[in-house]
Amino acid sequence: MIQAETLFAKDLAHEVLQHLAAEHDHLQRVIQRLDQIHDVLRRGELQTLFDGQVAMEQVSEQASSPNPADAAILAARESLRAKLAQFLPPADPNITIENFAQSLPGQLKRSVLAARHGVAELTKRIERRSRQNGMIILHSLRIMQDALESASGTAQHTPVYGHAGMTSTKVAHARFEMKI
Repeated sequence: MIQAETLFAKDLAHEVLQHLAAEHDHLQRVIQRLDQIHDVLRRGELQTLFDGQVAMEQVSEQASSPNPADAAILAARESLRAKLAQFLPPADPNITIENFAQSLPGQLKRSVLAARHGVAELTKRIERRSRQNGMIILHSLRIMQDALESASGTAQHTPVYGHAGMTSTKVAHARFEMKI
């Protein structure tokens, strides 16, 4: 297994800690942006997402092209994986920071595991916030779809809100005539 007492292992542990700190900072920026988007979505100010920012075509292009910060983090992660592989048995498919940390002495082990846990928690927060944002967008689209169907008379039945937020369905009638 790993000879954690070696100077190289301790240097590698410090490199892992620096890498995890960089990932943590990067993920913090991602979650801040997702939180801003979430707040705008909840307030229904979709135009705010686009005002003062790049055009929709550029947003789409950016979403499909790799982010340089993400690429740098991934490259650093792969470099660390290669270094960690030097310590783990050749047949071990689990080249993970946790496996490496388990062989480190006391405080260094706790520091590496705590940093790894912090990155994992931020990743979970990002996934949760992304799902929430997606659900708000889908809900908004359903409302718009229902409103358009109700207004145009294409819906057979439409939900109607009544007393205390209760809903019932009514036969839809066109509110206006549409020519296509």
